[in-house]
Amino acid sequence: MVSVSAFVKKHKDRLILASTGLVILITIILAAYITIKTISDKPITSKQDKASMAASQDSQPGKAADSQPGKLVQQFTQLNIFGQQKPEPAKPRKTRLSLSLHGIIDAENPETSIVIISAGKTVPETAYRIGEKLPGGATLAEVYADHIVLLNDGTREVLNLPQNTLKPSEAKFKKQR
Repeated sequence: MVSVSAFVKKHKDRLILASTGLVILITIILAAYITIKTISDKPITSKQDKASMAASQDSQPGKAADSQPGKLVQQFTQLNIFGQQKPEPAKPRKTRLSLSLHGIIDAENPETSIVIISAGKTVPETAYRIGEKLPGGATLAEVYADHIVLLNDGTREVLNLPQNTLKPSEAKFKKQR
């Protein structure tokens, strides 16, 4: 007669593989059960319930077969298992204010970013930070490397740097002697 320890030593690899397979199978069954339980309106609990459900589907072959999967898909998508999708903010429109953007210092911390703006010939170039009021009544909301976003009467508007402005990688600085 073979002892248990000898049997385990001889078939160790097969036992590990079989137990891993069993754990995976149980996990799949539990996941399916939880999914069905979450989606279905009324849980199926007994053989009689299963039989009555099958009979009702057989009595209305076209209707039950078509509507049941669609209903399940609809219920599943309403579960929001990955959370609610946030609506994408509307793209800001180009501002109609008579402002000119002359420079941007886009800092890593947005609160320390600075922009230089003038308002026509009446207001000279002035530095502004996020949250400050600009000429024309708008507020500086966001600063990017090539444009800024303003809040003008609750509407997001964009003001771009002129195209002929040097990009940071193109700027050349002379060394002072």
